[in-house]
Amino acid sequence: MLLIVNPNATAYSETFIANQVLFLQPGKMLTGGWSPYVDEKGRSIFRGLLSVNVWRGLCRKLLPALYTSLYKTALIRFVRENKITHILVEYGVTGVNITKALETEPVRIVVHFHGFDAYYPELINDKAMLELLFKRADAIVAVSNDMHNQLLDLGAVPDKTVVIPYGVDFTKFRPDESRDIHQDRIVLYVGRFTAKKRPDYTIRSFAALLERVPDVRLVMAGAGELLEESKTLAVELGVDGKIEFTGAIPHTEVEQWMKKSWCFTQHSVISEEGDREGTPNSILEAQAMKLPVVSTRHEGIKEAVVENVTGFLVDEHD
Repeated sequence: MLLIVNPNATAYSETFIANQVLFLQPGKMLTGGWSPYVDEKGRSIFRGLLSVNVWRGLCRKLLPALYTSLYKTALIRFVRENKITHILVEYGVTGVNITKALETEPVRIVVHFHGFDAYYPELINDKAMLELLFKRADAIVAVSNDMHNQLLDLGAVPDKTVVIPYGVDFTKFRPDESRDIHQDRIVLYVGRFTAKKRPDYTIRSFAALLERVPDVRLVMAGAGELLEESKTLAVELGVDGKIEFTGAIPHTEVEQWMKKSWCFTQHSVISEEGDREGTPNSILEAQAMKLPVVSTRHEGIKEAVVENVTGFLVDEHD
């Protein structure tokens, strides 16, 4: 039986993980942070007092070594009782905790890195845990060649480290060939409002574009810690009337916006904290819709976009 371990149960922006769940159809799921402990029915893998969140939280905070030991016992029991044979672990940080807990269990483990986790300081500075992760995992998945090289530099075993870019559901993301792409000049952004995506650069670039193409509009779909700051910037630049902030929207609405947009844009950079992209799924979906992509030469983006053919790329911070 396949188990998918994912720290974020309801992260709207992680469509790449939602698609894996949809198409792989795992028998079991675990979520609940970097050491996931809640199954797909909302039941804790712990028994007794630790099955109550307040006690679990106190134990983890006050007695971390004991918690780690109890987590290992609970996870092994869960794997054995549910006859788990294969585990797909989302994110390297989660992978460290899962491989440590299941170090001696006869179960196949695939750890899927997605972006920031290949550069996460607390992970890459813990050489012992990385060594265990790379030794215990049966396979390591990277989503770009840049990430693949980074993992090899960290000590990943070449023979079991592979590059698998995200896939696109072409039954949903396909262009409307009958539409005049110039009818509505909508520039579309889809993603979290976070430092590595620099929404402020997108807004400033849009303000400059308006001076040359006055009938263009910008639609920014997503939520995040920089959303309100981005709205304020739009007002300061006097372009708020030309920008629609939709907030977080379901994937079906993303699809509809892509159908009526003129082009897709995303200004990805390495943030001051070192956070970075893997290969943004939204860029792959936009290209499946035949939307030209305007983005940056950043991580997997430069592999996904064929410069001057399927889009235009600039350097980070340009």
